[in-house]
Amino acid sequence: MRFVLMLILAVASSALDAQEVATVDALLSEGRAHLMVARRTEAIVSFQAVLKRDKSNRQALFGLGTTYIELEQFEKGLDVLEPLLKQGDQDPLVLNNVAWALIRVQASQRRDPQRARSLAQRAVMQLSNEHSVWGTLTEAYYENREFDRAVSSARIALDLARRVRGIDLAGYRKLLARCEIAARAIDIVEE
Repeated sequence: MRFVLMLILAVASSALDAQEVATVDALLSEGRAHLMVARRTEAIVSFQAVLKRDKSNRQALFGLGTTYIELEQFEKGLDVLEPLLKQGDQDPLVLNNVAWALIRVQASQRRDPQRARSLAQRAVMQLSNEHSVWGTLTEAYYENREFDRAVSSARIALDLARRVRGIDLAGYRKLLARCEIAARAIDIVEE
């Protein structure tokens, strides 16, 4: 009798766990869907709901950090994503998003263009066919006053973006132009 009761409790517990897993999966899908169509507030709610159930859920942490970065809340994004790096996460998108935030954050104690360059380089090495990763590397080179490298990486970013249907190329063209102007200007100043 005692064994049967323990078995029933174990089955009930695993059924609850399976139900909770299904809920977490649904919330993650919902959060990603909201993020894809720029419903960022709704995405935050979904990702936070996952984290209430599973505080170390990597997908929810990545989604939440990315959403904060898209909202230009760079410090919050770093607060969420940097622990993933400290735990050894080497996902190129995590590297890229932390690099972007380190370039854009306004708080001087958090801003770190040199570390951003290192992270962006690592991201590009893993995800070399992704235009946005090259765009982040371009910005990191620019912030570190490595304008020739910025021009080269901006050209690659633009070329890769041209291959993707529906991408607005204006931002990549402006980035390349800004880098080319800076490279020419530094050449004139240093001569």
